Amino acid sequence: MALWILAGAAPILIGPSAWAFPGVGSGTATDPYQITTVTQLQQMAQNLNACYILMQDVDAYETRSWNDNAGFQPIGCQSAPFAGRFDGNSHEIAGLYINRPTNDCVGLFGGTQHAVITGVGLAQVDITGHDFVGALAGQNYDHYQYRTLTTRCSSSGTVKGRDFLGGLIGHVYDMRAEECYSTADVEGGQHVG
Repeated sequence: MALWILAGAAPILIGPSAWAFPGVGSGTATDPYQITTVTQLQQMAQNLNACYILMQDVDAYETRSWNDNAGFQPIGCQSAPFAGRFDGNSHEIAGLYINRPTNDCVGLFGGTQHAVITGVGLAQVDITGHDFVGALAGQNYDHYQYRTLTTRCSSSGTVKGRDFLGGLIGHVYDMRAEECYSTADVEGGQHVG
């Protein structure tokens, strides 16, 4: 049995590594994990290959106080990218805060590979990273045949970093993006879009 600690900070798993999603669903394509809170959104990091669906708009403003004010921990990274399915179900995540100026691969998803991400709006984000920074994803690691598919996603707010920054996605190797846009302000050094 595992125990989640939620005392005013980001959830922390204590106990065995066997993870059980604290909500509805089994994580399959036909029965995805149903996300209704920002805490459940953060817990996606425990299973990077599962299927998830957003069941309502999510208020993420509380992430400002998480992890000693570093905020939300990006889901996936270069060594362990998110490779599952995330259906935003035409809902919005508002106020996501990440303040990790020395970290690469920063965004809701730090890194993705062979993932499917659809129908989510990220509103009024405040995201700071080093290199490979975006509101939705910091970096995509796909190559040629197996591409991450991103459709109907958007962002607004502020994205800051040094190099390879984007309002929606910081750096892409090979992915398909359709019907996506960003109105975010992006501040950085080189390769900024």
